[in-house]
This record gives sequence, C-alpha cells and structure tokens, in this order.
Amino acid sequence: MMLSRLVLNPASRAVQRAIGDVHELHRLVMSAFPKAGDAARAELSVLFRLDADRTGQFVLYVQSRVDPDWTQLPEGALLDLLGEVQNPAVRNVEDAWKSIDRGSRLRFRLRANATRRIDTKSRPDGTKSNGKRVPIRGDEGRIAWFARQGERMGFAPVDGEVRVREEGRRSGRRSDKRITIVPSIFEGVIEITDPNQFRTALANGIGPAKAYGCGLLSIGPVQ
Repeated sequence: MMLSRLVLNPASRAVQRAIGDVHELHRLVMSAFPKAGDAARAELSVLFRLDADRTGQFVLYVQSRVDPDWTQLPEGALLDLLGEVQNPAVRNVEDAWKSIDRGSRLRFRLRANATRRIDTKSRPDGTKSNGKRVPIRGDEGRIAWFARQGERMGFAPVDGEVRVREEGRRSGRRSDKRITIVPSIFEGVIEITDPNQFRTALANGIGPAKAYGCGLLSIGPVQ
C-alpha cells in the first residue's frame, strides 16, 4: 500500500477549484491513476484527505494499492519546496502495517462523514429500505459513532484521548447533481483490538463519502 504526501500550490487554478469543490478534489486525485470514477477509486483503494498544516499550506495525503503517477497533475499544481524536501513524497507503508499488534496504542487523525439513517421502511418481503443519510450532531454522538466503527474494525478509542471537531458543510457538483457532506476531524489515541480487522479498515477506509476526501485513517506512534 502506497502513501503519498503532496503540498499543493494555492495559486494554481486547478488547486483552487479542488479546494472549493469536493468533486473537483476527487477528480484531481484520480487523475494520477489509470482509471477514473468512484468504482475505480474503490477498486484501487484510493483514499485521500486534504489538510491545512500549521504554516497554512494545503497538504494532500493519498493512499492507494498501486503507484500513483503524479506527473499527470495539472502543471503548477504542486508547490516548489526549498531544500531537499520531496514533493510529492511517496512511500510504502506495508511494513509499518505488519508491525501493528493487539494492544498497540496509536495516535490517529481521520476526516469522517459521521451519519445515520432515517426514514427506513420495511418492504413487503421483510427487508428494509436504506432511508435518508443525515449528519450526526454533537461531539458526544460523533464520538459514539467512531467507537461503533471501531467495534467492527478492530480498534477502540482510548478513554479521554479522542477529540472531534465539525468542519461545517462542504459541497460540490457532479454533472447536475449537488453534493453536500458535513465532515468532522477526529484525532487522538486508539488501541488495537484485532490487528487483521484493523489493517482491513486502514485499506478500505472508515465511513461514507470516501470519494470526497473522507475515510483515510492516518496513524503514528504515541510519543
């Protein structure tokens, strides 16, 4: 599994469009891969997150099963960095993932679209319709949502060590369809309960709206 780090150039028109439109961000990321669209994103396990770092630079993290070709980005999309800092920087994270054991504690960062279903209805055959997906409101509800994800994905939030911050609405347009999500940033410390399930969660992402910059779980050692 490959992890890329790209520092974007805010003066680039392509980058400006991507920052302001979740579908344009999706298109920018997928331009580095041989296939386009959300089906290809899922097939190649492409997950991404756009952050603003402490200096105000826009940093794009992209995870994928295959090597991306970042030369396909629009000209000028990447910032020229001084010194020997690579941009983009790409590394294989497989060995780091293999070292994760049960009981390991890891620091994490996640942008997730925490939602719930309403208006689900029973069909005559006994099955249920999906209903409408709506955002979960309140920090307590979002942290409970995160804990439920962990129960089936091999991790548990460490008590008192998880913080959440709603980012507000983000939107975009795909053809004539309006896209709206309400993502939140989750940060803190988790404990691994099932390493195999957790590695699957790392590869597949967490929660909905993965095509629009949600679901990538970044991890590191607890200092």
